[in-house]
Amino acid sequence: MKKGYVMGMYGSFLCMIILFSIACNSSSSSTPTTDTVAASVDTPAKPAAAPLAKISGFLNILYVDAASFLDLKNEVRGKLTFRFYLKQPDSLTLSGWSNDGNSPKYPGEPPKPNITLWVGGASAFEIGNDNYFGNLVLYNKSIKNITDSITKYKSKFILFVPLDPAANYGQVTYKIYTTTLDPHAFKLDDPVNFAATAEVTNPSPPKGAFN
Repeated sequence: MKKGYVMGMYGSFLCMIILFSIACNSSSSSTPTTDTVAASVDTPAKPAAAPLAKISGFLNILYVDAASFLDLKNEVRGKLTFRFYLKQPDSLTLSGWSNDGNSPKYPGEPPKPNITLWVGGASAFEIGNDNYFGNLVLYNKSIKNITDSITKYKSKFILFVPLDPAANYGQVTYKIYTTTLDPHAFKLDDPVNFAATAEVTNPSPPKGAFN
């Protein structure tokens, strides 16, 4: 009888330990977990893009003396390639290099230009956004026509008169005239004082875009 009583007490004590252990585990598992949702942070909106600055100005009539142009006859071996050049004060003009029409190289690279045009009066054509300023080319045939015009009309100057870029897909290009007058004094509506050569600087590339 006494032995059974002891065994019963022992079993009760063991049950209490088990129940206590379960209670502890239950309490531990019910502890609230840390909220893993990150607090939202207000991201400032990106500022609106600034409007594209307008680049503007007017194309000038460019010129060179006839004697300098005639001197090119012995140098040009295929074509005369012009590149745009900024001169003081803020003037856009052209410098030209002669080279073989079939060669991508110029003699004596890096070369100095064979000719640089002077800046005359402003034209009526504005330039800026949406315009192209690519290389311009005159081939031997065009150069011969210009020199023939110099001889025929005893011209003193060669004029590069800008054409309207808006009428040429945004391309800046020039029509060529010869004249006996100072480039700052002539008027294009006076046919006695200038002669149109029918030559136009050719964008390069494309080679025949405006032929």
